Amino acid sequence: MGIRTDIASESKILKEKIPNGVSQNIETIDGVKIVNIKIENEVGSKKLNRAIGTYITLEHSNMLLPENSEIITKILVNELKKLISNKHSILIVGLGNKNISPDAIGPFVADKIIATRHLKGVLADELGLSQLNAVSVIAPGVLGQTGIEAFEIIQSMSKKINPDLIIAIDALAAKSIDRLGTTIQITDTGISPGSGVENKRAEISKNTLNIPVIALGMPTVVDMETIISEMCPNQNLSASSSMMVTPRNIDQIIARSSSLISNSINQALFPSLSPKEINSLAS
Repeated sequence: MGIRTDIASESKILKEKIPNGVSQNIETIDGVKIVNIKIENEVGSKKLNRAIGTYITLEHSNMLLPENSEIITKILVNELKKLISNKHSILIVGLGNKNISPDAIGPFVADKIIATRHLKGVLADELGLSQLNAVSVIAPGVLGQTGIEAFEIIQSMSKKINPDLIIAIDALAAKSIDRLGTTIQITDTGISPGSGVENKRAEISKNTLNIPVIALGMPTVVDMETIISEMCPNQNLSASSSMMVTPRNIDQIIARSSSLISNSINQALFPSLSPKEINSLAS
């Protein structure tokens, strides 16, 4: 069985030797470990079994404590700005199921994003918001709720509003329990929702939508089969093949992480606004 993880830096091959076609840079800023992995070509893509592109992880054992939010936000905003570049029309997509706690990060983040695409003309001028990026927000739900693939909703919406960039937020799966609520991954390769828990849906990426896609998420689950296979390689795995592990305090993790991520996205998209103005508009 292969290790199920959405986190690029958990690839076993990176622990042994950085393969051809892959580069990795690791730095620590104020206690936050930043791992920047770039898959440069098809050789590296095959080695890591991931798409060509950039994968950035922020790691901190106490990431969601209030006293660490300022530094985590600052670093996350900085990394997002690099990827957002000069894009001005952005569609934010909160992937997942709001009714299932480990899968609720996406919709909860979407609730707190400042939507500005509708602010135009005299209204925007009167509010002093005419120079802001045009931001749209959707939370498409999941197939079991709507009968429609999230990809189909995003594709239809993208054709209508034609954004320069899509930012998709989703809950992720990790290999290590220690990563739950302590890691954020950002990538410019898009995402296949549910891939880490073997419920892979249609890919949301530039390849499928012809629009750049940034995917951002935090691990909230670990596959029990993955845990057992790491700890007890010879153990019979059949009884655990459909079990997922999530922390007891998952509701707190979702609440704090969604606030952290949404605030960081808002600051990255609206650099001319102060944190106080952002909090006012997002509330």
